[in-house]
Amino acid sequence: MPIPKVSVIIPVYNAEKYLHRCLESLFAQTLAEIEYIFIDDASPDNSFAILSEWIEQNDRKNQVKIIRHACNMGVSQSRQDGMDVATGEFIIHCDPDDWISENLYRKMYDKAVRENLDVVVCGITYVDGDIATIDIPSIAISRPERLKELIDGRIHGSLCNKLVRKSYLDSLGIRLDESIPLWEDLYISIYMMMETDKIATVNDESYFYRRDNMGSATRNRTKEMIYAQINVTSKLIDYFRLRNEYSLYESQLVHLVFSAKGGLLFDKAGYDPDGWRSTLKSFNKKFINLEIPAWHKFIYTLTILHIDFLTKIYVLRPSWLLTIYKRFKH
Repeated sequence: MPIPKVSVIIPVYNAEKYLHRCLESLFAQTLAEIEYIFIDDASPDNSFAILSEWIEQNDRKNQVKIIRHACNMGVSQSRQDGMDVATGEFIIHCDPDDWISENLYRKMYDKAVRENLDVVVCGITYVDGDIATIDIPSIAISRPERLKELIDGRIHGSLCNKLVRKSYLDSLGIRLDESIPLWEDLYISIYMMMETDKIATVNDESYFYRRDNMGSATRNRTKEMIYAQINVTSKLIDYFRLRNEYSLYESQLVHLVFSAKGGLLFDKAGYDPDGWRSTLKSFNKKFINLEIPAWHKFIYTLTILHIDFLTKIYVLRPSWLLTIYKRFKH
C-alpha cells in the first residue's frame, strides 16, 4: 500500500452498542487511501469480536492495523499508541460511539492539500436521541480569540473533528499523557491550533458526536477525572508562561480554570470544597470579573469564605430538602 493520505485512529472500549454504525461510516469513506488504526483497550464486551468480523468481511482489510492492549490503558494511551504507528500524510481520530459523513475525510484532505494547511476543522452534529444539533465552526484569525473559541466550546476541543498534518504534529513534539482520562485531547488541540495560522474549516460535511451514550466518560465524571481536567489546565498555563504569553491569554485561561475546578463544587460525585480552595489557589478570587451566572459567583464566594454547609446543601441537594421544597411548592 502506498503512503496513506489519512490515518484514522479509533480507540475501542465498551462500544458494542454503537460500533456497527461507526465502522459502517469509516469503511464507506469516499477517500480510498485511508489507514485504519484500531486500538482494542482490553474491552470486556464484544467490541473486538464485532470489529474482527467487520474487518474480515471488508475489502479494505489490508488497510487496517490493530493494536491490542493486555489490560485497560485508557483513552489517552490508546490514542498515542495509534499515533505512534500512523504512516499517513494526515492524522485524525474517531471515537467508536460516533460516526462520520461519507465524504468527510476526502473533503478535509483535499482542502488541506489544495490550501497547504496544517489543520482542517470540520463541523460537528451533536446527536441526543432523535435530536440533532449542527455546529459549524469558524476559525478566528487572532490567536487570543481562537483560544477563547476553544475554551468556550465554539470550536470543539476534540481531536475527532481535526485533520492534522503528521509532519506538523511531529514537529511539535507533544504526546498525550496516559494518566489523563478526560480533556486528553483538548491540550493537544489547543497546542496545535496555537502554533500555526495555516488552519481552515470544512462545513458541508460532519462528524456525528453522540451525546446519548450514558456510559461515556463525560457522562460519568469522577473526582479523579475532575482533577485530571485541572491537571490539563495547569499544563496549559505552564505552556503559555513558558512562551511569555500568559498575559495575552489570561482571561481565556481564567475561564478554563473555573470550568475545570467547577466540578469540585457543582458535581455531586466530585464535591470537594477543600480541593477547590487549594488547587490553583492563585486564581480563586479572579472569578469576580468572569461573565458567569450570578449563582456561580455566589457559590464561589461562599467557598472562599469556608461557608461549606450552605454550598453542600445547594450542590448535594439532600432528599429531605427536596421534600420540603415540594411541600411548599404545592
